[in-house]
Amino acid sequence: MANARLIKQRRAWKTRRLILSVARAKLLQHGLGLTCNEVVRSLNQISVSKGTLYYHFGSWEDLKKQVVEQIIKKSPELAELQATIDQYAGDPKTRLLIENALQKSRYNGRRKKRG
Repeated sequence: MANARLIKQRRAWKTRRLILSVARAKLLQHGLGLTCNEVVRSLNQISVSKGTLYYHFGSWEDLKKQVVEQIIKKSPELAELQATIDQYAGDPKTRLLIENALQKSRYNGRRKKRG
């Protein structure tokens, strides 16, 4: 019984990581204007439903927030934005800062692949 529960938990974490990965790729590609439906279309191609997305994240905003936090944690040059995001959550200025950071991240990613 405990073994079945462990398998179910592992599958849930794998699905959660998959959703985060797809959302991160789409967010880096399209920026903060990305909609939930664009991510859902990509998830549907790999047999993950919109209901599964909401089961794991509760809301589209929760998912976007976690993806942006992941990007910031993995990018040392963006780590300083975390304090700004925490301080000015919901502020239009914060949205612009995050958008600029994502643009820089996309540009640097392309540059590294070419070089």
